[in-house]
Amino acid sequence: MKWFSSEKGYGFITSESGENHYFNVQGVKGASLPANGDSVSFESKSGSKGLRAINVSITEKVITPASEDCRIYCDHCGRKIVPKIITYQGNPEKSVCPYCAGTVKDFRSKKRDLAIYLSYAFIAFIVYAIFTHK
Repeated sequence: MKWFSSEKGYGFITSESGENHYFNVQGVKGASLPANGDSVSFESKSGSKGLRAINVSITEKVITPASEDCRIYCDHCGRKIVPKIITYQGNPEKSVCPYCAGTVKDFRSKKRDLAIYLSYAFIAFIVYAIFTHK
């Protein structure tokens, strides 16, 4: 299989002799449509615009990384998900479940969390000192 567009419904197959054959979904046998890189068998037929492939059937599917299932199970709701990334000022904060919003992974650094905590503690100390010192 040289090229196939499922959106457009047609593609091209390069034969073992190097000739390109046009085909459309009506020429595909079976329920599965071929993908780029799949091995197929077909019959060659001359058409008005060149060679056509008819009776196209898949003999071997190519497994690509895009076709692998990269979803994980959420620890909170148990659904199979692709986590969504939450960012703050361009930096990744955490990934969350798109269904229950449970945190999948926290990317924040412990140093930054400590700095934020110390900032709030310092502000609280100043406010306390201002209001208690009379």
